[in-house]
Amino acid sequence: QNTVPPPPPPPAIPAMSAKVINEIGGKLYPDLTHNFIIALTSQARRARHNSYQRASFDSALRSIVVIALHMRPLRSAEATRRMKGVGSNFYDLLKESVAGSKSKKPFEPKKGKFTCVAAAALVGLLEMEERVQRD
Repeated sequence: QNTVPPPPPPPAIPAMSAKVINEIGGKLYPDLTHNFIIALTSQARRARHNSYQRASFDSALRSIVVIALHMRPLRSAEATRRMKGVGSNFYDLLKESVAGSKSKKPFEPKKGKFTCVAAAALVGLLEMEERVQRD
């Protein structure tokens, strides 16, 4: 009776302590949502002057709203490619917008400020409704 003992369990994945996370500068992959919104806004500004680019203008605005209202952080242009409402239309533009920013910190607005009117309007409506319910 030759029985082989079961292999040992794999080692546990080490968890990062708060100290280590602060030492490496916070999150491992930065949230690029605001950079994508700025890139799409500049694309919409360029497209608005020509009537033959009306579809591109509308698509850029729709993509801005979809990205701004997305609940999770966007860490790459690939993530936006899989989003319904953005798709691969602006993938190259978004990829270029973060290509040279390896050393720079991504743009992030101050607390209470927004890069898109849609998100700001929804937060404003929510705060107003909470105020009315308290009174």
